[in-house]
This record gives sequence, structure tokens and C-alpha cells, in this order.
Amino acid sequence: MATRLLNGVEATGAGSVVKVSGNKHTVSTWFTNSGGGVTALVVDLEGSVDNVKWYTLYSYTFNAADLVAEQAMFTVVNIPVIFIRINLTTLTETGTTAVYSEVLTED
Repeated sequence: MATRLLNGVEATGAGSVVKVSGNKHTVSTWFTNSGGGVTALVVDLEGSVDNVKWYTLYSYTFNAADLVAEQAMFTVVNIPVIFIRINLTTLTETGTTAVYSEVLTED
């Protein structure tokens, strides 16, 4: 089952931390917008072995098709870490945007 790490966030920043045991991480991110649109959105999958120092495992920039669909998915493999989180690093918008992200980790 996937774990939600961003739940309707409206500003950049790191989301919830989850302890994991696998090394294959599939991230699903989507957003809703009212009163405008989104022109840029970037999410980073970050990992840590101590829950103190965080490293970017993968940075995903929504392309034009992703922005129209209001969703994207990517998978990162063979990077064993103990903790992961999603960091919304870029959100360029008009109107009100809520961003959601879930991660599924497997061996």
C-alpha cells in the first residue's frame, strides 16, 4: 500500500518522513488547481540513513503533458535508504493549488 507524504500542500517544502525497508520507490504526484493554473512543478524524492542529513535521490520536473494531466509518476531503484520524503521544490501557479504525493516502496 502506498503512503501519502504530501497531503494537499499549497507551498514548497518537505513533506512527511517514512521509514522504509525496500530499495525500489515508486512516486505518484498529482495536484488540483482552482482559479488559475500551474506552469511549473518539481518534486524531489529525498533519502536519509539517519533522518537528519537528506540527499536528493531523484528530482522530477513536470513536463507540459504532466501539467495538463495534473499528475505524474516515476520510479527510483537500487538506492537503499532508511528514510524517505518528498520535497516540493518548485510550484509556480496562479489561483490555488493543492499538491499530493504518495510513495510505494518494494524490495
